Amino acid sequence: MIEIEKTRRALQYIEALANGMDPLTGEPAGEEEIINRIKVSRCLFYVAEVLREQIRADSAERIEKSWKTQRNKDIPTKPTRKKEFYLSPEEREHIILTEDLPISRFVAYVDAQIDTMAMKKLSRRKLIGWLVKAGYLSEVITDAGATVRRPTDMGKQIGIYTQDRIGQYDTHYSVVMYTPAAQRFLLDNLDVALAE
Repeated sequence: MIEIEKTRRALQYIEALANGMDPLTGEPAGEEEIINRIKVSRCLFYVAEVLREQIRADSAERIEKSWKTQRNKDIPTKPTRKKEFYLSPEEREHIILTEDLPISRFVAYVDAQIDTMAMKKLSRRKLIGWLVKAGYLSEVITDAGATVRRPTDMGKQIGIYTQDRIGQYDTHYSVVMYTPAAQRFLLDNLDVALAE
């Protein structure tokens, strides 16, 4: 766990440097600084992507180990009741959000940060319900009669948008996407959203 925290911190520093910022102060580096040279900046962005992949792999490995440990126990145990989902403000702050994601992948990413054997997973349904109730998403009925959710103007302001995609059989559909800023907004408002 300590190693993944070090990797996350390194990613934050590398991303700041790649964007021409001092990672400790947040101040922009001078134009003549070496980190503002295009080849150095590209290299830093590459290293940041390698670190992101390492974090994803470590999270997936942790989930797999947890699942295998639980599955391979020889002694039957009494089923224990899982705790309700909870992340402390400090734990939320340490979650690194680097790419736009649909809500299902965001929830899976957050769930990778917890012990799902001891704690219930984050409820995607509750998050979406809260976003609708709070006015960040609206429910729209399509021509085919299906109910879909779309970002409202408020939702767009926090970084929620739709992305058009083409399915397996050339069917067109839209996916609601959440920028890192929108994901951070969800993390910051988890307590309110889950209390609904």
